[in-house]
Amino acid sequence: DKFNSIENDADIVVLAGLSSLEGNTWDGAIRFLSYKFNREKNCAFSEINSVSCNSGVTMVRFAGPQNELALSSHDDGCISIFSINGLLYVDSIHAHGASAISTNPMNCSQFISCGWDGAIFSWDWNSVDKNKPLMSISNAHYKHINDISFNPQHESIFCSGGQDGFIRMWDSRIGNNNIYTESAECVNIANNYQAVSCVEWSSSDPFVVLSGTDDGCIHAFDCRVEGRGDLFPAQKIHESGGRIRRICSSNVIFSASDDTTIAASTLHEHTENLTVLERIRKHSDYVTDLSVLYGITGHDTYTVISSSTDKTIHIEQLSFATNES
Repeated sequence: DKFNSIENDADIVVLAGLSSLEGNTWDGAIRFLSYKFNREKNCAFSEINSVSCNSGVTMVRFAGPQNELALSSHDDGCISIFSINGLLYVDSIHAHGASAISTNPMNCSQFISCGWDGAIFSWDWNSVDKNKPLMSISNAHYKHINDISFNPQHESIFCSGGQDGFIRMWDSRIGNNNIYTESAECVNIANNYQAVSCVEWSSSDPFVVLSGTDDGCIHAFDCRVEGRGDLFPAQKIHESGGRIRRICSSNVIFSASDDTTIAASTLHEHTENLTVLERIRKHSDYVTDLSVLYGITGHDTYTVISSSTDKTIHIEQLSFATNES
């Protein structure tokens, strides 16, 4: 098996999504893992439960009011919802692989998915007809969509990044009214001029989107500015140019790359450039996903959890002097 996706909750539970190729067939699993921190830092993961899937897992995220559910996307186009006891719901959503999912931080029952079919769907598992999406956008990008993310402060706004090189910001309301539609309006577009591998809203500004590209660069785009709206020139954070798989934003910007490294960067106030604080290499193959917790083991301490195609999950604790609250 290889770990494709990971998500953490507090300091003790980690979700891992797995993929395994047997002949020409992919299968997978969702694993609920427990980890307890101590001063010796010699704790190992223990498995709480494992649930098999009929296809590989492309992404997994905690969901639900108390983060009691696991939401996953799969390479056969399915979206699944699990509890710690097993499968609750599965449906074939995308015509091709489902590449990414995002839960709505303003409404814990809503989530959104994107896929290699270029489509975007929004769902509410509290709805009467769970098989009917709240919203659907076909051909949202010219090619397949690699990532999608709900805005952390505006529940109707989300962004997507595609293989066509574009970042698109969407609003599911009609104009400025709180009337939700069965589609969404694209309200701004940025062109990165190469494939966008991941997107993440900035923690410091709810209208700034951070994106990673296949050459190891991080871009920042201000959605209030028509056109490119770049906050700073694209910067190669990962020196060997590996595709950036995931960005996690706080006062420190963490990124994971195909070059096997994780980088911690910060925006320099005077030069408006990203400054790399530290690069770590704990994996021997692609770093596929990343999750970051702040302050669990002390002030200014970041707990970085990463997964890789080398079949490992790694936990690293890093300390930086920031103004994080």
